Amino acid sequence: MKRMILYFPLIALLISSFGCEKLKCHREFTFVNNTSDSVVIGNAIHNVYGNCNINRWNTVSPNGEAENDYRHCLEAEFSKKNLEFYMIAADNFNNQEDFYPCDSIEFMNEILEEYSVTLDELQENDFKVYYP
Repeated sequence: MKRMILYFPLIALLISSFGCEKLKCHREFTFVNNTSDSVVIGNAIHNVYGNCNINRWNTVSPNGEAENDYRHCLEAEFSKKNLEFYMIAADNFNNQEDFYPCDSIEFMNEILEEYSVTLDELQENDFKVYYP
């Protein structure tokens, strides 16, 4: 019985150290803007009436970088689906309070690029997304 009590902390320590190895968790990624204009990063959201709006995540200065924090581990959230967002011209971005028919997103915003990034792509680029 005494041996079991002595070995239990060692066994628990070993098990917990193996578990930590699996828990790689990134909660932010970085946008890199390689242009001379400010850009807005955002995703499409829908209201209860089925209308859309681009939700601003961040604005990136010309030739600048901006970090985007995420609530959950990117590895868990995007292991089975892609991270999807838009890069929009900062001077032609929808009013955050206005919703409109979803087929008008490109009319209400100057979409520069539409992204659908896999977890593998995020990891290969050290959790950085480049524009262009």
